[in-house]
Amino acid sequence: MNPADFEQEELIQMLQDTLTMVAAGRPEGHRCPVCERGDLDCVYDENSGWAKIRCPQCRLKCDAMVG
Repeated sequence: MNPADFEQEELIQMLQDTLTMVAAGRPEGHRCPVCERGDLDCVYDENSGWAKIRCPQCRLKCDAMVG
């Protein structure tokens, strides 16, 4: 599957557990739910509440407000 096959809302639902863990201070060790091969690059900005999730394998990009 390709990230373009999903709507943004679907991607956020797929990433919900990851977003919760990233906001809780655990940004590492997450697998991509789309390609299931890539380790996600996750960054959380506590000041703004935005999380940025990227997969280097399938090029998944998701920016979400979690805080």
